[in-house]
Amino acid sequence: MSTAGQLEHLDVHRRALAAWRTVPHSTQLVWNRLAAEVEPRRPPFDHRALIFGQNLFVSAYHGFFTLGDEHLPEPQRFDSFPPFAIRLSDAIVGDTGAGALSFACEDSTDGAWAWMSSGYASELSR
Repeated sequence: MSTAGQLEHLDVHRRALAAWRTVPHSTQLVWNRLAAEVEPRRPPFDHRALIFGQNLFVSAYHGFFTLGDEHLPEPQRFDSFPPFAIRLSDAIVGDTGAGALSFACEDSTDGAWAWMSSGYASELSR
């Protein structure tokens, strides 16, 4: 038996597939070219698996639905998120078990430490 959320997801998926069938063939070919550059998120992770334009289109359709803007997506190359790293600089645990962390985030596109911030954890293990 399906949940309401699963049924809604299935309905969106069916609308996305129906929308794909309305996309002109020339535009489908553009989606296929863009999809050739995308690494699949499912195994095997051997860089030999591939996805097709329809997969990319349906994924974009679902994404726009999730953002509250359901529409026919246009083919567009997806820019990767910039890589970053977080460096822990200090951790302090108080008598109550509460603690504070100090850390920095590095934007590795230029190697500069972009910003410093602090966070806390209520129950750090000792």
